[in-house]
Amino acid sequence: MEQVILWISVIIVIIGALGTILPVLPGAPLIFVTAILYGWYEEFNKITPLTLVALFLLMALVMVIDYVSGSLGAKKYGATKSGIWGSLIGGVIGFMLFNVPGIILGPLVGAVIGEIIAGKNIAEASKVGIGTLLGMAVGSAVKFSFAIAMAVLYITKVLS
Repeated sequence: MEQVILWISVIIVIIGALGTILPVLPGAPLIFVTAILYGWYEEFNKITPLTLVALFLLMALVMVIDYVSGSLGAKKYGATKSGIWGSLIGGVIGFMLFNVPGIILGPLVGAVIGEIIAGKNIAEASKVGIGTLLGMAVGSAVKFSFAIAMAVLYITKVLS
């Protein structure tokens, strides 16, 4: 039974790592919660409090990157506050209406609309929209890298 629980936890951690690039799964929190539960199950012999602190810090970084990457990309390409707010609102509405495609295209469209409302022409607004999309892409790559680090730390601890 112990081996079954171990391998189920490893599979969940791998799914969590993938969840950082699939926006429908809370990837890093899933890895962290799995580590807490497995640590509790095995009485924190392999998953020590220090390991949990490291995983928590990595999870916090992933979450911060998740919230700021699109905005930073937009800002780098000259976004106004209207564009940044448009990107955030577009992401939420896009996700609610169109799920995964909406969470990708919503911030782009929202940023463009926000910039047009702020008085920019379509070319300038589109540049900000593309910057938002690029920021999200770079952010996803960085988040995935941190999630892989979390997964590797977890797996090396539980398999040692």
